[in-house]
Parts: sequence; C-alpha cells; structure tokens
Amino acid sequence: MQLIRQQLYKSQQQEVRYKKRIATLTTILRALKQKNLLSLEELDIVENFSELNKTLLNGQIRKTKKLRIPRLYAPELRRFALTLHYYSPRAYNYVRKQLNNCLPHAKTLSTWYTSVEGEPGINSAALEMIKRHVKNASYQLIGTLMFDEMAIRQHLEYSSDVTYGHVDFGQNVENDILLAREALVFCVVCINVNWKIPIAYYLINGITHYIQSLQLQLSSNESVKLLDLKKLGFLGFLISIQSLLTSFEEICQKEYILTYIPTYKFSQDHIEMLFSVIRSHGGYNNNPTVKQFKSAFRKILIHDELSTPSTGNCIPLEEIPILNVSSKKNNRCS
Repeated sequence: MQLIRQQLYKSQQQEVRYKKRIATLTTILRALKQKNLLSLEELDIVENFSELNKTLLNGQIRKTKKLRIPRLYAPELRRFALTLHYYSPRAYNYVRKQLNNCLPHAKTLSTWYTSVEGEPGINSAALEMIKRHVKNASYQLIGTLMFDEMAIRQHLEYSSDVTYGHVDFGQNVENDILLAREALVFCVVCINVNWKIPIAYYLINGITHYIQSLQLQLSSNESVKLLDLKKLGFLGFLISIQSLLTSFEEICQKEYILTYIPTYKFSQDHIEMLFSVIRSHGGYNNNPTVKQFKSAFRKILIHDELSTPSTGNCIPLEEIPILNVSSKKNNRCS
C-alpha cells in the first residue's frame, strides 16, 4: 500500500513538472517576437492561425512529448473531423494518420452519431432544435414546410440481424414488404432567418403507393376521394399561387411581421440541394441504398459545415445552412 502511494505521488509530481514545462502557443510567440527570431512574414502567418490549426498544432506537440490528448475535443476540431469523415472515410483515415492520430478515431465519431435518431418518421431531435430556436428568438419566426421524393436503390441488406430495404412509414405504422425505391423527405425552411432542417422522411415505393397506403377514411361508410394524379401538376401551380397570395396577406398586411415575402425561401430548390448533400456522402453516390440514406440523414443533422455541391440540379442563390443538432453529450474520445 505504501509503495502504491509513493508511485501515485511521483506520478502527480511528474504531471506538475510537465505542465510547467509546456508553454502555450501565445507564450512561445511572445518570446520569439521579443528575441527577433521570427521575421514579420513568418510571425504574421503563425499569428493568423485558425483555431483548428492551433488545436492541431497543440495536439502534435502533446503527441511528440508523449502526453495525453484532452478527453474533450475542441469544437473546431470536432467540426473538421465530422465533415471530412462525411465526405470520405478513407481520406479521413489517411489525414488522421498523417496528423499523428490527433483526430478522433472513427469509432469515436460513431458514438457522436448515436445521440441522434435516424429512423423513418418524424425526427424528435430536429423538432426540438426548432423549438429551441423559436424560444430564443426575440421575434416571431416563420417557416415553410416542403417535401419531395429522392430516388434510392431497391436493394435488400442485412446487418446485425437488421434488414434494410423495405418500405417503412415509421413507428406504430404497419409497413409493407415491398422494396423501397424512394425516400419522401420533409424539410422546414425558415423565412426570416437563414436556416433549414430536415424533420422527417419515409421510405416508399412511389408516391402513388404512399397515398394509397394512408387509407384516408372519415368513417367506415365515408371515404376521401383522391384526385387523378395526372391533374395534380396543374393543380399544384394553382395551390402555390394562392398560398403565396394568402401568405402575403397574413404575414405582411395583417400581422406586419415582414415587409415583403422572400419567394426564394418558398422554392423547392432547398430540398433538392439537401438531396445533393445526401448524395455527396462518402464521395458521390447518385443512388444510395436505404442503409446509406439512413446514415447520411443522421449525419446531416449533426454537421454544420456541409456545403451544397456545385454539380447538382440547383445552384444556391444564397447560403442557407442546415440547422445542426448538438451531440455534446457524446463528445468524449474513446
């Protein structure tokens, strides 16, 4: 017991000495500047390091001195790691190796993703994030709800006793044995603040099959008559025009929340650009499987640095970032 106490005391004293020896980057720069050991150009480069570069440099120094990396990763490093891994896991592993393993392990990133659900249906984490922004805003927020289908590959996969690929309408809903060939995604775009967020998706076998599966019945004897799908295109134009006029009357003329309606926020381009981000998962995948789509949807809710590819169907006229859900409770390294 006495020996253990002595070893513990020595370890504590050694840690104190290490902390005294390690100077911060600011202290080092101040000393180099006073001794004129750096030129003005070199000093300007080092002083203008981003927070990410400073964090990586500090990690390299600690690795060289064989010291432990802090258990909590800096937000800048976390964003960089998540974004790079989203676009290419192989590139991430290569960069991590070149940086002397200063980036989190891929398994650590997986634990961060587990804080957000990614199953079909309404996403509670996304709704909670919208509620938080509405509560913190000093003025009334207005948003548009839009939806569209994204083609996915009809493919059946098995992983850890879980089957991926069938039609799925979310929890507490009887699903079909048909293979899903589209993902019906719902997205909220805020009109008077620049953000958007996907709030739900359903795996369907075509929009016609989805509408029929809703089984819209008012009672056992009275049912809703669905319109011919061939007429929905023209009907959609009429509904959109009337909705825009009604929105202007309510928002601008009655409530005086806005002076004008930013019609670009009503555009379907936003959800199309969201699809482009999903397809860029892992490099580029124009036809993801159900499992790949679920993975991309979950990761999108955590990222805040994903940009819209320039090769998609739509070009962004203004930058509207995807609202991200925090995963700080799983932000520790493993």
